[in-house]
Amino acid sequence: MPVAIGTRYAVSFFVNDTTNTVTYTDPNGAGGNTLAADSVVYWMNGTNYGGGLLQGGGTNGSISGGTSGLALVGFGSTTAATGLQYAFDDIKVSQILQEFALTTSVGANGAISPASINVLAGGSANFVITASNYYRIATLTNGTGVTGLSFDNSSTATNFTWSNVQAAGVLAATFTNQVANDPASTPYSWLAQYGLTNYNTDAVADQDSDGLKAWQEYLADTNPTNAASRLAFTGLNFVSNDVQIRWIGGSAAWQSVECCNSLTNTNGWHAIYTNTPPTAITNTLLDTTARAATNRFYRLKAWR
Repeated sequence: MPVAIGTRYAVSFFVNDTTNTVTYTDPNGAGGNTLAADSVVYWMNGTNYGGGLLQGGGTNGSISGGTSGLALVGFGSTTAATGLQYAFDDIKVSQILQEFALTTSVGANGAISPASINVLAGGSANFVITASNYYRIATLTNGTGVTGLSFDNSSTATNFTWSNVQAAGVLAATFTNQVANDPASTPYSWLAQYGLTNYNTDAVADQDSDGLKAWQEYLADTNPTNAASRLAFTGLNFVSNDVQIRWIGGSAAWQSVECCNSLTNTNGWHAIYTNTPPTAITNTLLDTTARAATNRFYRLKAWR
């Protein structure tokens, strides 16, 4: 009777021999174990059956392992007149399904339920993957990419069934921002902190009439509902032969002051100062290279 690899089995057998003992080898043990006459042994094996269970002479049969699993062959009464004589009146193999632990690995801004579960070999487990508010599922893997599922900006929750479990494993999920459909891909979470929850519409509107749309204020890290909070020059004046530049902006964006000497030369813009976050709301720069130029033009850039 073939027994498939991948599960555990309990093997019990009765030795019907009043004069001899039987020596057997447990593949999971040291071997050389001895059964007394008219005794019963109960043996539990793992998933690897390498080697035979029984050793010794006789013509009554064998228990062996191999790539196809455990096999019990030709057991019954023996008629051998010489050698080790034994018979197996009762051999029973009962399947004990092996349990495998499925655990989870969860990135920030989301959850998987259950966090872990034990599953019988060949069984299935159901998981619920949920993103936090303003986030969505980015990836889901269980050793390989999960087939049959794809994720987009609306993928805030999904169910996954891990079928035909044959080994322990890890279900891993990562999460990322939900974003508005605008040039900056403004995160929902950033818009929501200013009460702007009609995301795609609000991202391209100028709520405070300061000349900057909400997505531009996101790039500058300024408040889209407060006209006093914006990226802008606030002053330009001469100090001796140099030019002093003043501007305001946000604190979490990169800022660059660029200049050129001719507006007709579109390739002439170059940075004379880069401000790395966190930045001050009010900033001052003295351009000492301006004295050598007849004309000088300035612009501000901000990005994340």
